[in-house]
Amino acid sequence: MNQLLEEKVADRTARLEESNQNLKQANQKLYTAYEELSRLDKAKMILFVI
Repeated sequence: MNQLLEEKVADRTARLEESNQNLKQANQKLYTAYEELSRLDKAKMILFVI
């Protein structure tokens, strides 16, 4: 019984770690997209001022 619980915990931990890694990657992509959008927005503002 104890062995089964330990295996379930290990499996769940592995799945959570994988999900966490996927979320980190998605968050990094969102941050990169936000940075690019901010850069383009600043460039657009400069063009409208000129």
